[in-house]
Amino acid sequence: MSSSCRIDFTGQQGGLCVSESVRLSRTQPAALSQQMSTTAWNSFCDQIDAALEPLDKVKHIARVGTFVFFAGFLCFMVLPFVSFATSDPWSGGSSSGPTFLLFLVGPLILMVGLMGTQCWAASRGRAAMREVEAACEDISKQYSALSFHVRFEYIVYGRYGGSNYYAGNNHNHHHHRGTSTHTTNYIEVNIADVESRGDMGIASAPPLVTASLVGGTEKSAAERLSELDDIRGMLSEEEYERKRKEILDSL
Repeated sequence: MSSSCRIDFTGQQGGLCVSESVRLSRTQPAALSQQMSTTAWNSFCDQIDAALEPLDKVKHIARVGTFVFFAGFLCFMVLPFVSFATSDPWSGGSSSGPTFLLFLVGPLILMVGLMGTQCWAASRGRAAMREVEAACEDISKQYSALSFHVRFEYIVYGRYGGSNYYAGNNHNHHHHRGTSTHTTNYIEVNIADVESRGDMGIASAPPLVTASLVGGTEKSAAERLSELDDIRGMLSEEEYERKRKEILDSL
């Protein structure tokens, strides 16, 4: 009977707002310890971490972009009031026109910049996960009894605590008032039944089949050949030809 285990990524909680690097958990599942050596496990973790390393720069740029947006937005909100307070209402000229235009255009520019940064970060994140999927495919080819797959789940946070459920590879999840969702990734490892796949997924040699062709009384060559043909499916071609030759040579 096949089984499975889960390998989590660290640094996903909080999204782009946290500085912790996204890395694969180095704790080897107990179910894998019988299938992979410690050296192979560490090599796999290093390969996954190398694919995730570009996300460190992505998270840093996204955090800076978010800070610039909110700081700039605050400045553009305060600028009209400062301009109005420092202007001379009795002077003939007025600078309220350019200030008002900047008040309208500035936040729009910041919004476009923030959306562009978020789209770029999401694109780089998808590229990193494709690298992780490629690494999982490579390691799956090395162990025919193991199958590595990148999965994701939606974690729903409510007012009275959080609850989570696995939504599979679809978007059939529901949003309720007062809740928020967060998507996390993990690696699922499917482990095939060793007894059904042979040792480590390698087919074992067929059992040696022996048959007594001579009973209490000596049988004729025709009878022995007939019995040999009856068990031919249990013998290799080489064994069948060798036994057939022995019977013919005994004539």
